[in-house]
Amino acid sequence: MGGATTRAFKDIIKAKLHYGGGEARKVVKTARCAEKELIESGEYTTPAEKAKLRQERVQPKLDAFYKRIEAIKNPLGKLKKAVNYALKARERIYLAMEKGELPLSNNFVEQRIRPTTIIRKNCLFSISIKGAQGNALFYSLVQTAKLNGLDVFKYLNAILEATRQVEKPDWRAYLPWSEQMQATCKA
Repeated sequence: MGGATTRAFKDIIKAKLHYGGGEARKVVKTARCAEKELIESGEYTTPAEKAKLRQERVQPKLDAFYKRIEAIKNPLGKLKKAVNYALKARERIYLAMEKGELPLSNNFVEQRIRPTTIIRKNCLFSISIKGAQGNALFYSLVQTAKLNGLDVFKYLNAILEATRQVEKPDWRAYLPWSEQMQATCKA
């Protein structure tokens, strides 16, 4: 079950709305573990096998989820918004039941872009343009080090030591994918 689809219902529960809160709890409970169950099973090796397992294990939960939200009569406010969002996403979600290559959730992607979003928001509060550029440079170094499998602390320490010891170091040697950095800063 897509994270965004159930997120609207979870927001209703968090807001402790009197109207819709009970229905939202039922919807989330029905949909909660559908995708985790399949991912954690590790029983598939091809997209076709994954699609077959989704149809056997996840689709019945999806059917129950949609049956439950369709039974909600005259939803109001946030509940109405959540129900409409889930109904609009139905076709896309059921397509994933047939195609094992498609992810059921975009949580993986959301987790990967979260640092970028946080950086963007943090740079808004920089006092100067130079400060924002410094933040962006620092965050870029950290994320690039992570993507290249380096220990971020060791990598930043190596860069700072290089600037302290040598007036004009050869920065190509300090790129995260360089042999020198891979040898000295590997996580």
